[in-house]
Amino acid sequence: NCSTILLNTPEFHAELTNLLISEGNKESLETLSNLLLPITKLDATACKGPVLPVNDIRGIDSRSYAKNERYLRCKLASLHRVIDLYGWNCGTCSNHASIRVNNSADQFLIKPIGLAFHEITGSSLIKIDSNGSIIDAGSTTFGVNALSFSLYSFVYKHRPDINCIIHVQTPAATAVSAMKCGLLSLSQESLVCGKATTHSIDIDLTTNRLSLDANVQQSTAKILILPNYGILACGSTVEEAWHITFNLILA
Repeated sequence: NCSTILLNTPEFHAELTNLLISEGNKESLETLSNLLLPITKLDATACKGPVLPVNDIRGIDSRSYAKNERYLRCKLASLHRVIDLYGWNCGTCSNHASIRVNNSADQFLIKPIGLAFHEITGSSLIKIDSNGSIIDAGSTTFGVNALSFSLYSFVYKHRPDINCIIHVQTPAATAVSAMKCGLLSLSQESLVCGKATTHSIDIDLTTNRLSLDANVQQSTAKILILPNYGILACGSTVEEAWHITFNLILA
């Protein structure tokens, strides 16, 4: 293949030798790996410090949560860790993920504002209702992002088939959301994602809440494009939402 031909060329050998001589082994190997490896690397934004356990709900603390809620908390925390490993977390405020609690119409879990994706644990997630009342503040003293909360609340209220939402705001996803054509079916990954619909955003500056147009209620799409505000990858389960997100990024 093309990679084998490139590696066997005299020009490549000469350039590799010059790199090793001029820059030193460590720097040269890093430069070479950046040239040959994919842009998205699993260790791109990985935490360099101690790794916090995802399931930190143990002992007496575990009694305050139902078994299914503990399971959902660990799943959502794991989802944040995977997003971090793939380098899709654009800051602590841009991207978010949430999950509906026990198929409840008005309760869901969301990460606290101020924590990085690799810092999310099962106990740190905040349980909030559709009115913005915090039912369980988790193990931190942080609050929630008002715009993200209102966005999830609106979608969960009008789409009972959706139980998990991942807000994707990578540069590529934001660029697609700004295009009138939206997500084009030009690749296998985009076809796997299925139908995508675009919905206008309305932000109430007095209450700092966000809502979408009424077409969300009639939509059956699992990809909701928000003009200039990224894309929502939705699913009935965490696994489905992640599957759609993974293919969406590739598309």
